[in-house]
Parts: sequence; structure tokens; C-alpha cells
Amino acid sequence: MKRLTFILLFCIAYLLEGHAQQAPVDSSQFLLHHFENGQVFYKDGRVFNDVQLNYSLLIKKFLFLDKSDNNVIKEFSEPELLASLKIGDRTFLPTKNGATEVLQIDPPIFVQYRGAIKWEGKNVGYGGKSETSAVESYSSLQTSTNIHKLQTEKMILYNIDKTFRIERNGKQYHFFNEKQFLKIYPDHQDVLKKYIKENDINFKSIEDVVKLYNYAVSIDN
Repeated sequence: MKRLTFILLFCIAYLLEGHAQQAPVDSSQFLLHHFENGQVFYKDGRVFNDVQLNYSLLIKKFLFLDKSDNNVIKEFSEPELLASLKIGDRTFLPTKNGATEVLQIDPPIFVQYRGAIKWEGKNVGYGGKSETSAVESYSSLQTSTNIHKLQTEKMILYNIDKTFRIERNGKQYHFFNEKQFLKIYPDHQDVLKKYIKENDINFKSIEDVVKLYNYAVSIDN
């Protein structure tokens, strides 16, 4: 990690409230429940092992804990040079629209995660709010010379949207529901509809979608 050039990212509000030595685990703004051990692969061939990694759905960036600096959360300063990140047994590809996970190599299927976020609701009286499950936004971004103030209002992360990407006949297709998936296989729609109904396929379930995709490939050959 010492060779990594980075931007210090002092983030979540409770870090600014005297907990700077703690890792912000279990925050609902992150894709993973905890910062997990992994590897970072760069396009220029560099590889960094034993890195504590997570992905912020709020700012759409992969972050790491710098163990040599009291586990401060930091952002990679050259995200465009990141090729992939292996976190546990999962492989991710950084993209500008969200983290993309490699679910299966052959036949290939990927899923992109995006946080559905909105402002925290205003007080509505009697101690209530119009929204729940608020998470703090990042409040400052510290570079080597300046601290830039960011939005400090609370945000609501109310859902994690999943968009799947597959390949068929040399073309890439994206889908997130049954209608879009069936359009990819116009010659097999009746068979796939039956399979979806009989197996109670849920397009919010990664396991179900991979199962369905593998079946579609088997009847498409």
C-alpha cells in the first residue's frame, strides 16, 4: 500500500465526531457489510495484496483502509488505472456508472450495482420523518493541500439497483427485468416464460438470474 498514490478521504459524519480511528463498517451506504480483504490489480501490471476494500454506493467509488495510517478511509487517486479488484471470492470491475461484479466467466454474465439515493425526509412532527434508513453523506474531501467541503445533509439509500449484462452472438445486452430479458431471446420466449414461472425466478435475486441465463444459453445452442 505504501506505493499507492492516493487522496485522503475523511468521510462519514461519525468519523468527524471523534471516531477517526474506527472503520465505518456496516454502514448502509456501502455495498459490502464490512471492509473485506482483497487484491487490487492495475492496468500497468501492479498488484497490491492484503488490502481492506469496500465500495461506496453514495459516491460510486472503491475505497480502502490504510492500515499504515490508523485505518483511515482512502480513495484511489488513479481510479482510471484500476483494472479489477478481488474482494474475498468476488471479482469487481470499476466503471463510471457503478461497481460491476463478474458473476460468471463462461458463459459470461455481469451485474452492475447502483445505489438508489435521495435526500433525507424533513421532520413531519411527533418525532417522525418522511423517510427512514438515512445515511450520512461524505462531508469533506481532503487532498494534500486543501479541504473541500461537500454536502453534509443526510441521504437515504433506499435500494440497490442491479443491472445485468450478458453476451449473445457477439453482442452485449443489458436487462433488469423479465420483459427486457425475453427480448434478448425472441425465438425462445415461450419456453423461457414457462421456465420463469415454474422456477419462480426473481430478477432481484442474482442466483435466480444466473440460473435462468444458464438455462437460456443451453436451449439457444
